[in-house]
Amino acid sequence: MQEHRTRRDFIKQSALAGAVLASGGVSISGTETVKIKLGVFSKHLQWLNYSDTSDAVAEIGWDGIECPVRPGGHVLPERVEEDLPKMLEALRKNNLDILMATTKFLDVDEPHIKTVLKTLAKLNIKTYRISGWKYKENMSVPDRLTEVREQLEKIVDINRELGLFAAFQNHSGTGIGAPMWDIYEMIKDLDTGYIGSAFDIGHATVEGGYAWPIHAKLMLPFTKIVIVKDFKWGQDNQGKWQVLWCPLGQGMVNTDFIKMLKETDYKGPIIQHFEYDVEGKTEQDKQKNLIKAMKKDCKTLKTMLSDAGLR
Repeated sequence: MQEHRTRRDFIKQSALAGAVLASGGVSISGTETVKIKLGVFSKHLQWLNYSDTSDAVAEIGWDGIECPVRPGGHVLPERVEEDLPKMLEALRKNNLDILMATTKFLDVDEPHIKTVLKTLAKLNIKTYRISGWKYKENMSVPDRLTEVREQLEKIVDINRELGLFAAFQNHSGTGIGAPMWDIYEMIKDLDTGYIGSAFDIGHATVEGGYAWPIHAKLMLPFTKIVIVKDFKWGQDNQGKWQVLWCPLGQGMVNTDFIKMLKETDYKGPIIQHFEYDVEGKTEQDKQKNLIKAMKKDCKTLKTMLSDAGLR
């Protein structure tokens, strides 16, 4: 892969490689250990206010959050200047941080995008997640990727001006980013100091099966953020096969991925997502059980990292 990038990009990407291996690998010099920071996607805690979110994240054992700054999110785009500093202040009372923001922008001319990005830069939140483009039935795959790449070029220009990094998450399904080769083709010749991958090993395994190591090897040099969750294949009541999200360590995601992170000297954050349901007779019971499940999954992830020598 390296021959497709300039020497400048390679040097930058060597520094950014820590992004995919999130917080806590061994430094390049080998003499200093950097703790890999762990976080949670706070969309799963949006029933809590900012202060209670901070307390819950600290109690569970994470170092921060991935904060949704989008319609219906923990922070609404139209209120980002007022509310994002409040979220950050609440987190820092517990020595926590916003490790990444999540947006839903698909066009640089959408309302609020420049205000959101300027606010992120002002608060020193350097990384935000992008995703959501779809393929079009009336357009070939290469033509559609060319079209989206034009938007990514504009995003790079804004990021260069503000000192930000846009991370493209891979989702399983039929959208852009599911195969991951499409992300690679769009970003490989862009300035990878300002755009790259939010590598989701759960979705990568759904799409890749046994080929997930190839996908990881392809994307890790461009990765700023790693996202983890687990799943199994199962059948619904009609016998249709589907993805069933499950607690970390109980599904098909291979722990060898963590070892791969260490080998690539990744130092960015690792964010946990929770897509599986928890039971409870009442909404309050479900919330309590979710916190218990989060504690268990956070402990599982820390054990995986420790076993791999990353914590």
